[in-house]
Amino acid sequence: MRTHLRYALVCALLLSLVSMPVYSLNKQQIADSITSYANRFASVGTMKVVRVRQSGNSAEVYVNKQLSYLPFTDERANGIRSICKQLIFGSNRGVVKVFTDGHEISELIPCNITQHFSIKPVTPLVTNTSHPHKVTDGLQGSHIALYGSHGIYFNQRLDAWKWQRAKILTTVEDLYTTSYTLPFLVPMLENAGAVVLYPRERDTHTAELVVDDRNATCSNPKAWEHTSEGGYFDKRPLFERENPFTLGGYAVSKQNHNEQPLIYRIAMPQEDDYAVYVSYKTIANSTEHAKYEIVHKGIHTTFSVNQKMGGGTWIYVGTFRIGTNDNENYISLSNIADKGEVVTSDAVKIGGGIGHVARYRGVDAIENVKSNDNETLAALLTAADQQLSQADSLRADSIARLDAFTSGYPRWIEGSRYFFQYAGIPDSVYNFTDSKNDYTDDYASRGRWVNYLAGGSQVYPDGPGLGIPVNIFLAFHSDAGTTLNDSIIGTLIIYNEFDDEKKYEYENGITRLVTRNYADLMQTQIVEDMRALYAPEWQRRQLMNSSYAEARNPKMPAVLLELLSHQNFADLRYGLDPRVRFSISRSIYKSMLRFLEQQNRTQLTIQPLPVHNFAIRYDNQKLRLSWDATSDMLEPTADATFYVLYTRTNDGDWDNGQVVKGNSFSFVPQYGVRYDFRVHAANKGGLSMPSEVLSACIFSCSKDMALVVNGFTRVGAPECFVDSTTAGFRPDSYGVPYLKDVCYIGPQYEFLRSIPWMSDDNQGFGASYANYATSVMAGNMFDYPSRHGRILQAKGISYVSTSMSALQEIPEQFTLVDIILGKQKQTTLGVVKHTTDFKTFDIEHQQLITDYVNHGGKLLVSGAYIATDLNGDATDRLFLNNTLHAQYATHHATTNGNINIRKAIGHKQVKLQTTPDEELTVCEDPDGIDPQGEGAICIGRYNDTQVSAAVAWQSPDKQNKARTLVYAFPLESTLQFGDLLDSSITWLLK
Repeated sequence: MRTHLRYALVCALLLSLVSMPVYSLNKQQIADSITSYANRFASVGTMKVVRVRQSGNSAEVYVNKQLSYLPFTDERANGIRSICKQLIFGSNRGVVKVFTDGHEISELIPCNITQHFSIKPVTPLVTNTSHPHKVTDGLQGSHIALYGSHGIYFNQRLDAWKWQRAKILTTVEDLYTTSYTLPFLVPMLENAGAVVLYPRERDTHTAELVVDDRNATCSNPKAWEHTSEGGYFDKRPLFERENPFTLGGYAVSKQNHNEQPLIYRIAMPQEDDYAVYVSYKTIANSTEHAKYEIVHKGIHTTFSVNQKMGGGTWIYVGTFRIGTNDNENYISLSNIADKGEVVTSDAVKIGGGIGHVARYRGVDAIENVKSNDNETLAALLTAADQQLSQADSLRADSIARLDAFTSGYPRWIEGSRYFFQYAGIPDSVYNFTDSKNDYTDDYASRGRWVNYLAGGSQVYPDGPGLGIPVNIFLAFHSDAGTTLNDSIIGTLIIYNEFDDEKKYEYENGITRLVTRNYADLMQTQIVEDMRALYAPEWQRRQLMNSSYAEARNPKMPAVLLELLSHQNFADLRYGLDPRVRFSISRSIYKSMLRFLEQQNRTQLTIQPLPVHNFAIRYDNQKLRLSWDATSDMLEPTADATFYVLYTRTNDGDWDNGQVVKGNSFSFVPQYGVRYDFRVHAANKGGLSMPSEVLSACIFSCSKDMALVVNGFTRVGAPECFVDSTTAGFRPDSYGVPYLKDVCYIGPQYEFLRSIPWMSDDNQGFGASYANYATSVMAGNMFDYPSRHGRILQAKGISYVSTSMSALQEIPEQFTLVDIILGKQKQTTLGVVKHTTDFKTFDIEHQQLITDYVNHGGKLLVSGAYIATDLNGDATDRLFLNNTLHAQYATHHATTNGNINIRKAIGHKQVKLQTTPDEELTVCEDPDGIDPQGEGAICIGRYNDTQVSAAVAWQSPDKQNKARTLVYAFPLESTLQFGDLLDSSITWLLK
């Protein structure tokens, strides 16, 4: 019996071996097949099958961590299982589970991560109560912390302030991602209703004013009591361990039955748009509704600040135009609060300033530590905590202060570590290496900073901090590798499943795996939008679970985004274009909205795109504004349902806006008042980015009427070139930034692809100068009708304005047409759209303007590339020659920008801005134009080349009063803009 049983078992074993395919245990073949399949969807690397466990008709396949980098869907998970099933069981039935990074792959599908990191609604930290529109389906009530990369830092070993990354391809990562966050991403999030916490200075001005509570005034001194401890004192410079928010006092309201506001006068030496910060002390009975009123150029804007959180630091409330008259510029804080509550007040801060944290060389300085070197960071943290707990750890202040020195850079350029000290963040957050290495402290402090923000809130209830319930955090970087060819590196994103204490859950018990959803949504949104709008070849890289400090430390969902490679030429050809920056910032905003909608189970509406076809007309004693909504081909919910119209009169600041239901608005203007307008499309999800600025002014008895046409809509990257051995951005090309560029550091000087990177100071291919590192570069300010309007208003000439795209007719009422072209010219971007953008004059406008001139019109045209843009097509050249009475001479007419104007408008010496400037848009290579036809003359030449710079024409037909004046450069790029425009208008209207 025993023999028969043994025989049966052997037969069963042999039968199972016969039925099992030979390749079932070929792990390499399984790995290769999964690698090929997964890399169709993302560049996730090479798979390795660690082991295969098989029992009967079921199997478990364990794959290395590379597989977890794939963004999973049900379809992709099933595809991988099918591959494994085929290779293990062949045509036989079988069930396969696939594991990677400690999870069965179905667990990594976003919809299967069912826990939600939801936060109960609280009164937001800051609320603009003057805003005419309330967001209901956006980011209202959310607190979002983010930052743009590194910033300059003090290197203790070198005793020098240094960049944290290499100066390459005209930029440096320390500034590059700021060109997304400040002009685009932060405004988009705020327009959607979020409160944005930013760990670096957000104002790029070097001017700064700080007013302490003791310098504020009140009509009834008994309404406020000033304490002497626990508040801000403006000490400069700041040395080791000095916290300015512990060196002074603050004010507390004593009675609140009668309103007795505390007044801070904030007039600035030079009028401009400045960031405004307030500070206060959070105490046990602080109010949730402190009423601030910001008076800016006479406009009153009110804010409610929740003082139960955020005390003892700088709280940003908005950016406003602050003038030089302290009667028109001040901050008022009401003493009124609910029963049993008080209002506190500390210093206010206006502008950005120069960094004033002084650093010194330490004798025990250590090498920089990588963000993912967890063991070293943990050891440093432990050592620092021990040192900080000992009284004898304080360094000798006398020695430190003798050696210490500040960066001398604008504060917005410095790293977070220094802004933290200025903003009252405890040094235990940003100085855990005990001043041995500021580089390590800077990146390691950001996650600790966001935890300090959230400490004491429902997000991190047992932690020390400011009590702000931060929903999500984003670390925004652009350091994702290089290639030797022209291929795209693309987008990498990092999250971490465990915190510093190896915990798998957040403080509220929710699994940290929800952060994978956040990371997946963001990477998917960026890659899909880039492929749809610009670059089908855009690469999706790893969705990486990795232990980097900025992803590991935060106590709320946090991701580290490596958007692209700023070291890689192919990536930067896209990444230096403001259109791409806008779109990517919008992608990030949308992914944040989608994640929070998923977590909070709320409604979602995407804010609209900016309006187009903006125009102002004057008819029947009324100004009529009109515009068109812009549809979003990627987002069906982004339709505009109403609009918010902002108005500025004369030289004031923008008002708080008014809701307009349709796409037009009419009103009776006051005579002699200059009105500027901008429009935001709006819906339940928030506001769009602003339109261009248009302007109008009507006089009761003006004999002339002007039409100002804004044809300068271009933004773009610097011009580049590429061949097999060299590539780069032209040193004499600066592109056209959106408003102002914060990341241009200097021209590229190394173009040979073969030169390798050796160090951050010996960068190899792409190496760039840093002669513009401390300044911003003015670009397209989108307000030129207002600038021209000031001159027309001063001359008593009525005018309205329109965008070029909305120009469909030129009525006879206009005795003058002023067309502003700036740096407009045809350009392309990417391979998705095969048409060019930013053409100066299309065929319809050429015909319209020709008819106007032929009927006696007076035409002023100015722009850097008019002749270049019209010199290709035969029809374009006819318009250039016969209507503008100019012909193309050269595309590189001057280097020094000195122009001698004479004849028709009088003798003038004009200086054109040919290098980057903070106020004037650079015009680096303007056209030269020659007069064409009878009656046309040259009225100005570039001094260095004697090439013609301007052409005037007067009709030889005595019956036709037509005149044209064409400048081959932007008037707005000259120091003599006002005088030149004034004289030009006078001659044309003779």
